Order: sequence, then structure tokens, then C-alpha cells
Amino acid sequence: LLNGCTIVDSADPEFLASEGVDLICGAPLQSLNWLRETLTEHRFARLQVSGKRLNKGDAKELLSRFDVVEDVYGSSETNKSFSNVNTLRDGQVHTVGRPANSEVEIVDDANRPVAAGCEGAVRIRNRYMASAYIGEPAASERVFRDGWFYPGDKAVWSNTGALCIVGRSDVLVNIGGQKVDPELAEHAMLAVDGVTGAAYFADPRDGAGDQALAFLMLANQATADQTVPAAHAACVAATGQMSAPQHIIVIDKIPTTLDGTPRRSECAKIARELPDTLPR
Repeated sequence: LLNGCTIVDSADPEFLASEGVDLICGAPLQSLNWLRETLTEHRFARLQVSGKRLNKGDAKELLSRFDVVEDVYGSSETNKSFSNVNTLRDGQVHTVGRPANSEVEIVDDANRPVAAGCEGAVRIRNRYMASAYIGEPAASERVFRDGWFYPGDKAVWSNTGALCIVGRSDVLVNIGGQKVDPELAEHAMLAVDGVTGAAYFADPRDGAGDQALAFLMLANQATADQTVPAAHAACVAATGQMSAPQHIIVIDKIPTTLDGTPRRSECAKIARELPDTLPR
């Protein structure tokens, strides 16, 4: 609207193509499902996705119908701040970073910018960002500092300038004093054949101690006897023996957000309500 664009409200690829639509927006999972369900042969200029990290495999599938796929990073406090721009080159996904009217830095604990490949905290500033939360002085002091907004994301720069989010400081799970990124554990388990869903969280059950618990969803053809040990081994390789879940429970459905992120607080509630006969 601000740029004089026409908004086309339709999910029909034939209609979108006939109207000359050159930008489509959505969450990664929504966009993938749209392609798979419509089986469209039309090609569009640009897709912007946001809300969840876009992996290379999904980016390649989306690029089968889009010339450019932009993985947008931003927040309501700063608006769109940065994009990882994905294109296909010789059949491979090529990703470069592009700031969007913002300064985006990754800094260490002393607020010094880090080199490519080094993990740090993301901070953002631009001319139109929020400066505080109304009626929330403690939260404002925590995330708005010295003219920068600190969204709580941990990231690294790639060698092509892409912003690679590796986790969040506020969702890390403390297992035996070690901070574990639950997404790292979940991605490792999802890479195992037969695993269709995974959630990793601190075991909330009485007497569980300081350990992790995981839920898995399995494909119809998968057997728990083979798949669960493989998922545990993958998690050990990704997070270490001490941080891997002490118990993995197969359930029919893991609660998730619309973009597929596990609702770990709801998973913890389900775990607390499981029968006492289940392993601890």
C-alpha cells in the first residue's frame, strides 16, 4: 500500500498469474503447502517468507516456481530489517544477505561486532523503530539499549553475508547447567527417516530431575523400536550425551504454531498429564 501496490486477495495461481502478481508473501510451510496442493506450473517473480527459518531444501523447492525467495527477518518493533535472498545457480541454492533500511549487527557479550562464522546476539537500529514498550519499563530496559533493539536472537554471519539465526536466548533449555537450543535438537531428530515431528523441552514431571524430554511423531511405516534409538543418537551427535533427552515419547500429534514450530509449553503440559506408568 505504501508503495502504490495492488493487493490481490486470492490463492488461485491461474488468477494470480493473469493479474500479473509479482510478489507473494507467506510463512515457509504455508508457501510449500500452497505449491504442493495447487500443483501450479506458473512461475512468479518473488516470494517473501517470514516467521520461521528457511532451510536449503525448502528454499530449493520454492525456487522451482519463484525466481527469488526472500527469507525476511524483522519484528513489530523494527519492521522488516534484513533479508536472505535465495536464488538458484547451477541447480544449487545461493544465498546472500541484504539489509532493509536498517543496521543489523551480531555482537558479543561486550557489544563488539563479531566476525563471520562467530555466534553472537543480533541487534538492530533504524530511523523508525520503537524506542520502548508502553507501561513496561523493565522489558524496555532489557531490549532497547543505546539506540539499538535486541530481539533476543542468536546468529552468525555466513561467508556471503547471510544472517543465520541459530536460536534464541529466551528459549534455551537449561540441562545440567548447559544451555541447549531446542531447535538444534529438533532438527537433528527430524533428519532421521520416519520422524515427521519432534519437540525437545525440559522434562516437567515430578522426580524427572534436570533432564530433557522429547516427543516424536512417526510416519505410518516407521517403527518406534528402530526410529526412536536413531533419533536419540542423532540428538546426541547434535547436542552431546548429557543434553540428549533421557526419554523420548511417541505421540500422535505435537502441538505447533501455524508455521510448524512446536509449542513447547503445551508439550510440557501434555507431559505432566501423561500416565505414571510411562518412563521417567
